[in-house]
Amino acid sequence: MKINIGNDYILTFLYNNELVELYQSKEWSYWMRNLQNLSLGTISSYMKSMERFWIWSLYNNVKDNEAFPFYQARYREDLKMGFIINEEILINNQMVSIEIYSSKSMTTETIDKEMAGIKSYFFFVEDLDLMHDSNSINKAYENRKAQYSFLSSVNMKKAQINYELTAFKREFVKPYKKRIRSSQTLKSFPLDLFDNLLELSNPRERLIYLLCGACSTRIGQALNLTIYDVDYEKQEVWLIDPKSDDKDIYGNKRVKWLKEEYNIDVRFDKPHNALDLQFKYPIPYEYEPLHWINPKYKTIFFSTLVEYVSTKYYLPEASRIPRHPFLFVTKSGNRLRTREVNKSFKSLLQKLKRLELSEDSLEHYSLHSLRHMFGFMTAKLYGHTGNDTLISWTKNAMGHSSLESTMIYFNMSFEMKKELLKKAIENSQKRM
Repeated sequence: MKINIGNDYILTFLYNNELVELYQSKEWSYWMRNLQNLSLGTISSYMKSMERFWIWSLYNNVKDNEAFPFYQARYREDLKMGFIINEEILINNQMVSIEIYSSKSMTTETIDKEMAGIKSYFFFVEDLDLMHDSNSINKAYENRKAQYSFLSSVNMKKAQINYELTAFKREFVKPYKKRIRSSQTLKSFPLDLFDNLLELSNPRERLIYLLCGACSTRIGQALNLTIYDVDYEKQEVWLIDPKSDDKDIYGNKRVKWLKEEYNIDVRFDKPHNALDLQFKYPIPYEYEPLHWINPKYKTIFFSTLVEYVSTKYYLPEASRIPRHPFLFVTKSGNRLRTREVNKSFKSLLQKLKRLELSEDSLEHYSLHSLRHMFGFMTAKLYGHTGNDTLISWTKNAMGHSSLESTMIYFNMSFEMKKELLKKAIENSQKRM
């Protein structure tokens, strides 16, 4: 169980009728937040991964002479198959087996993410020099805490050898290999239905769909847009991480401005520190306004913005209690949350289905599918034009730090690749 303690978390579990705590879990949470600068969403995900591994380890002893990488690999195979943990308890003088924990089977991609969270914990342990030179980790930790963990029986030594064992400099347990996904395999919202989605939506949701679909923003980023990040004269929209020192169009550092003007500390104050309102990454990657996939959507955005501030869905800043500058609000003036936007989005998908505009069931599309649609649209343009500048433009527009993330969209369908090759051959023949 993950328990919130102030701004940090601890991991606890009821083991043999006693509440035990994962060693240094609170300190690990603090380390991830303050030293590794990870988002709250990533911290939560990592802690869930480590919690699963920890609970599994309580009921799966290390075999004789089993090195840590093999123990970890055994756990990974259990993740792949899924596992159930049962415990024998005494009821009415009879031993009864009850299920106390279960984990569904996972894909290799999900397992790789799980292992990244576990690796983070060991990296933290090494970082704090908690592993001492001994024949058994059991001697390195307080016996009272260590006895409840697989760590107590895994032989590890300090320094370079320990780095190798825990895979920080050499990974014994390699991530699963997977094929590079085609843009066709992503859950991309159907481009031919995007305009219909905009027409059916109310002004507030339409603005959000435009940001996500026509500018590739994540929902958490879109919900951090303030009323002062829109330049009506230049028709530009800026998205700024509320935790950053990035300056707005008026030259104010965002985190300082929120604190001084609104007394909002986005790191600790609710709801601003909520997981669904985390900004995560800069967008675009370079410090500049959002990029639009098509000028017509920018026109729709600014006309809708005028409409939005005149509707029942908008409450002026001066009327909000407590006061805040964020553009998307509820009728009472509170910050709009992801779950409310998701609910509206799913409702509109049902309307699109009833209109029989698509043979697709539509239920499996999420708000994030709009961002994938943006990447797919640029890849489609590239397939028709062969213009290589579209790749770097997309990378910057989508806020990707790695070109590998962008190329997922440009690994086109086989048919599109053949068409692009055909055009290239035709152009080369014309020049001959």
